[in-house]
Amino acid sequence: MATGGIVTALSAADGAVQPVPLVAAYALLTVAALIGATRRNAADRYRLAVERADILETRHEIERRLAALEERSRIAREMHDILGHSLNAVAVLSEGARHAVRSDPERADAALADIGRLSRSAVDEVRDLIDVLRTEDDHVDRAPAPSLADLPELVSGFRSTGTVIRTRVDGDPGSLPGHLGCTAYRIVQEAITNAVKHAPGAAITIRVTIGDADVDLLVTNARPAVPRKAGDGQGHGLIGIRERVRAAGGTVEAGPDPATGGWRLHARLPRRRPC
Repeated sequence: MATGGIVTALSAADGAVQPVPLVAAYALLTVAALIGATRRNAADRYRLAVERADILETRHEIERRLAALEERSRIAREMHDILGHSLNAVAVLSEGARHAVRSDPERADAALADIGRLSRSAVDEVRDLIDVLRTEDDHVDRAPAPSLADLPELVSGFRSTGTVIRTRVDGDPGSLPGHLGCTAYRIVQEAITNAVKHAPGAAITIRVTIGDADVDLLVTNARPAVPRKAGDGQGHGLIGIRERVRAAGGTVEAGPDPATGGWRLHARLPRRRPC
């Protein structure tokens, strides 16, 4: 109605509309429309910015929760490895000490010393893991994670059982990233524990090859004096090993060794995980 009034007022007496005032009126309408569109676009951009910020915040929260779940899964694997290795080793050492206490007191004493050392070490490691679960602080102090450089100490813990363990390491364990060195250590640890548990008295051979592209782990044990129980090779220990290897982007094979009648575990871990 206002526009109609303006146009009517600007009309000549003969009823013809003057062209210049009409152009000015349309210009005013165009400016008003542009201002309205600009305001609507600004409102839309603001709304989209708010929605995008909400999406980013939600994504960050999901990523944080997934990272927390992954960390707790890693801690659960660590807990299994620590307790499984320690308890099985203590059981074997205790049995050896019981048999040697009269015939070989020195060997019995060495076994008891190893039991004490393993127990204290396991308690310390489990305490560290529990502290991580109890706190939200990502920078909580923890004992250094084990690595292949700790392999001699790991093997020495089984000496008093009478088990012959041969090791060979080619390459520099110190050149490996911390997470990879820990993964390799835990795999060897679990393989030794399984061999001692299921093939008591059988000699164990460990070969570690640290190359430029990957870490090759081969753990074998000879035929046990007492035949091991038939199984499908899907015990919790091997499941844990496969989970670790898969998380590292590697490959693993485990099963009876036709050449020796014993058991063979072969894992390969890439130094850089494939995309």
